Amino acid sequence: IDDLGINEEIQSVRWLDDLAIVVTFRQVDPLYTIDLSDPTAPKKLGELKIPGFSAYLHPLGQGQLMGIGVDADDQGRQIGSQLATFDISNPKAVRQVQVARFGQGTELSATHNPKAFTWLPQSRQAITTVSSYQSQPSNQLLIITVAADGTFTQRGGFTHSTQPAEGLDYDVRTLPLPGNRIAVVSRGKVEVIDLSSPER
Repeated sequence: IDDLGINEEIQSVRWLDDLAIVVTFRQVDPLYTIDLSDPTAPKKLGELKIPGFSAYLHPLGQGQLMGIGVDADDQGRQIGSQLATFDISNPKAVRQVQVARFGQGTELSATHNPKAFTWLPQSRQAITTVSSYQSQPSNQLLIITVAADGTFTQRGGFTHSTQPAEGLDYDVRTLPLPGNRIAVVSRGKVEVIDLSSPER
C-alpha cells in the first residue's frame, strides 16, 4: 500500500482476522484500517486523523478498540498521555468514541509494554498504570470501565508512590483473580484489590 503514512513512523499495528489497524504519526495520528482478505492485494479501507497517537491497541469486542498512547497538539508536540476508545464496526468510517487526557508529565505504562495492560472482558474493565513525573513521582492504577456503546468511566486512586531518588517503577503488573479481584504486583510489593468495592 503505497500511500500509507507517507513520511510518518508506524507506532502500532493490530490484526483482527482479515482487518489490520495501523497507526502512524508525525503531527497527527492517522489510524488506518486495512483489508487483508486477499493477502496478495491489501486495500486501505479508511483513515481517521486525530491529535496524538496510539502506541498500543487492544480489541474490546463489539466492534470496539482501545488505544493507549501519547497526546499531542496540532504541531505534533507531545503533551502527555491519553487513552481512547474507537468504533471500528464500519472499517470505512472509524470514529473516536471518547478520549481521556492525563496532562503534561504523565505516561501510560502500556504505551511501552503491553504486559502492563489487563482487559477483563466479563466486566469490560481495562487496567493499566499511569505514571506521573510531577514533584512527587508516582504510579497510579487506572481502571477503565467501558460501556456497550464504547463510552467509558475511569477510576484511579490506587497509588504506588516512589521516592524521587528511586525513579518510577515501570514493572507494575495486574493479574486477574477470582471474584472480580486483581493482584497488583510491583517491585517488592503485592496488593489485592476488589474491583467491586474497591478495597485493598
